[in-house]
Amino acid sequence: MTITRLVKQVAQLYQSITFKRLLELSVFITGFHLERILVDLVRHNDLQIRVDHRSECVHFGADLSESQREDLPEGPMLQSLPSETVRCQLVQMGSALQSCLNLIVPDNRKKEMEPMRAQTIQFYQQTKQRDHIKILQRQHIIEERKEMLENQNLEREEGIRRAQVMDLWPALERMICSCFLVCF
Repeated sequence: MTITRLVKQVAQLYQSITFKRLLELSVFITGFHLERILVDLVRHNDLQIRVDHRSECVHFGADLSESQREDLPEGPMLQSLPSETVRCQLVQMGSALQSCLNLIVPDNRKKEMEPMRAQTIQFYQQTKQRDHIKILQRQHIIEERKEMLENQNLEREEGIRRAQVMDLWPALERMICSCFLVCF
C-alpha cells in the first residue's frame, strides 16, 4: 500500500524516472517486488506505467487512454496526468455539445420518446385490470397461507401441551394415590 502511494506520487511529479532512483526511494523493498507492484498497478488500471528494461526507466502516463478506474486520488494531487487532462476536456466538450443540441432542438428527444410512451400507455390500459386481479389474488393467497401457518402452529403447540400432560399424568396419578393412602 505504501509503495503504491509512493509510485502514484512519483507519477504526479515525473514523466519518467530511472528504476534505480525509484528503488532508492522505496528502500524497504527489492527490485523484483517493486516491478511486481508496478505490474499490478497497471493490471488493476490504477496507473499508466511503461517499464523500459533497456534504458532501465519507468515512464508514467505515456498513453492518451486514461486508466479505467474513477477513484479519487490518494493524498494531495500536484498535477494531473496528460491523459487525465485529455479525458476531462473530452467529457466537458461532450456535455457542452449535448446541452447545445438540447438548446437547438429541444423537442427532438420528446418526439423520439412519444411513440414509445404511447405504446407503454396502451399496454398499461390493456393489462391494468388483469394485473389488478392478479395482485388481489396474490394478497388473498398470502393471507390464506398466513392463516394456515398460524393454525398449524397452534395445533403443534396444542399437541406439545397434550404430550406434556400425558407425560405428567402417570406421575400425577401416583401423587394423588399416595396422598389418599397417607390421609386414610
